[in-house]
Amino acid sequence: MGLFDTGGVNMDALLGGINKSQAATMGQVANIGAQGSADINQQFNAARGKGMAQLAATGMNNSTINPSMGAMYTSEKSSALNRLMDSLSSQRAGILEKYGGMRAEANAIPAPPGMGWGLLGSAMGAGAGIMGGGGLSSMMKMFGGG
Repeated sequence: MGLFDTGGVNMDALLGGINKSQAATMGQVANIGAQGSADINQQFNAARGKGMAQLAATGMNNSTINPSMGAMYTSEKSSALNRLMDSLSSQRAGILEKYGGMRAEANAIPAPPGMGWGLLGSAMGAGAGIMGGGGLSSMMKMFGGG
């Protein structure tokens, strides 16, 4: 199997390109999430340190305000991290939807006479499009067809 007569489209290359593109896109989202999380932690930890230092400078470090401020910083940091995770989840869902559309388009490519694609959709795996690009038609051009 390999190069099938599908109007010049190398199906193995097409499937491999879709899978590689999905993996790269999901990896970029993961990197954005890791960096965003590190940034949030750094910002809130710095703000908490500054706030606690100001309490100490005013002689209120041992007051009941200290634990309340600490809890406030922790709560705000958790909220910011949750918002980031919600945003990343939405991005992942969109990516999976787009790759799912590409796979549906690939499943619509007619098989050569006497050769059924069978598990073409399964072989492609789960996922979404080329970094906001033109979907399957772009993949076909990229890999020698269309």
